[in-house]
Amino acid sequence: MKVHSNPERRSRRRYAANAELYLAGWGARRFRSTNHSAEGLFLELDADVLGGLSGGMTLELVLVAGSGRLVRLHRRRALVTHLNPRGVGLRLFHD
Repeated sequence: MKVHSNPERRSRRRYAANAELYLAGWGARRFRSTNHSAEGLFLELDADVLGGLSGGMTLELVLVAGSGRLVRLHRRRALVTHLNPRGVGLRLFHD
């Protein structure tokens, strides 16, 4: 029996990103996503915001897309899966 060892545990490919978004309930502060996949993303956060989060929390993300006079808001719920000093890993809900 052949056993495959793969240190990468993610089932989906990650893509580099530089998307700006907001967290509902955190005021007008803008945050930055540094990578994303079909199932989740990593969000860079300051220490003061990280202190208010914990694993298992559900957040509402608000992504502003568009330019000029037409702007679309995309809302998505996400689960906090891990925290580190640079930010937070989130798993997206597809509902």
